[in-house]
Amino acid sequence: MSDPTFDFALTLRCYRKRLGLDQAELAELLNVTQATISRWEAGIRAPRDPVEVLMHLHELSDVFDDIVDDVIALAMSDAAGRVILTTYQINEHWWLADERARDLALPASMHQAATAQAAREISADDGTVVTIRASR
Repeated sequence: MSDPTFDFALTLRCYRKRLGLDQAELAELLNVTQATISRWEAGIRAPRDPVEVLMHLHELSDVFDDIVDDVIALAMSDAAGRVILTTYQINEHWWLADERARDLALPASMHQAATAQAAREISADDGTVVTIRASR
């Protein structure tokens, strides 16, 4: 990937942040070390196969979009007309509720980011007040 208009380091960092992941969480999902992610994001090194990494990031983004849709589908409303969204604070709680999250070992931070995105989408439609709560 010698395309001078392509910045792998910036692309990786943008995807990671959109997915709500820290470097250690992304490293675990990509089966590399946190130090490797740090070097990739700093532009010190690049992966042996950047296309493979980008494909995995695209797959994670597709999963993220599915999670946003799931959160919206499970939205509830209270008596005041506010929309209530539920997210998870602990990985294991999410994994108990979602087999795919468990199978992919997705961190709860990814669900939290997807919930924030769902709240933004709901609110943007008509200014609806959205409240986010933790799963019990």
